[in-house]
Amino acid sequence: MMQKSMKLFFVLFVCSVMTGCAGLGKVPFNDPRVTVVGPLIKPEIKVTGVATRINSGGFMEVQVTGTNKASGYRNLEYKIDWIDRDGFTIKTILSRWTMFPAYASSTFNFAAVAPKDSASDFRITIRKKEK
Repeated sequence: MMQKSMKLFFVLFVCSVMTGCAGLGKVPFNDPRVTVVGPLIKPEIKVTGVATRINSGGFMEVQVTGTNKASGYRNLEYKIDWIDRDGFTIKTILSRWTMFPAYASSTFNFAAVAPKDSASDFRITIRKKEK
């Protein structure tokens, strides 16, 4: 009888551990430095990753990865505002809207390099391309 109880306990324990961990991969990605704007694309466009590094020249690089959950192609744009070590926006002509494609039901990514080596942070806005 004791052996049966132990087996039942073990089975229940394994099941609870397996189901408890099943939802871990479903936590939505959230980086406050990247914002998707526009009520029509917000539910369709999900940012899934942001990677940064300092390249060999000392400039910050950023790469954004996301998913277009819609069943149709989307023309999107991003704009990067580079921020210096003191929290000020770096004035540059590179801070402009840049078009990129987001194919139906697939992933997308884009990358950029800071205009100055004093950039230590960034803010990215993604929107539907204006006509």
